[in-house]
Amino acid sequence: MLLFGAVMGVPVLGVNYDPKVKSNIKELGIGECLEIDELTTEAGLRKADKFFGDIESIKEKMPPKIEERRKLAIQNANAASELMRK
Repeated sequence: MLLFGAVMGVPVLGVNYDPKVKSNIKELGIGECLEIDELTTEAGLRKADKFFGDIESIKEKMPPKIEERRKLAIQNANAASELMRK
């Protein structure tokens, strides 16, 4: 859902249950991330306040990062297609 939201231009407030979650959020600049081992009501509210306070800035940063990821996905798909033809 995280990447689907990003592709649709929706900033996300993710829960870092796996290193890839935090990595994707950081790399794409698409929102904030809560650490699962620090997940409390207070921590969630603090992070949500920060997230919603920064939401316009996050939205502005998203399109170029998402476009880079789309281009990489197309390159990967083309490379896989070439390998399958061999």
